[in-house]
Amino acid sequence: MENPICSRNTINKFKKYKVYFQNILKIKNWQFKICAMNALRKI
Repeated sequence: MENPICSRNTINKFKKYKVYFQNILKIKNWQFKICAMNALRKI
């Protein structure tokens, strides 16, 4: 099963709001941080 933190929905949200690297660095949850980085790479 897909990790909910890393779901396609989450990735689309990152694309939609264009979450920038600085914001990602502030994320405390490391799993979410990794997912965010991956999401940005896919844009």
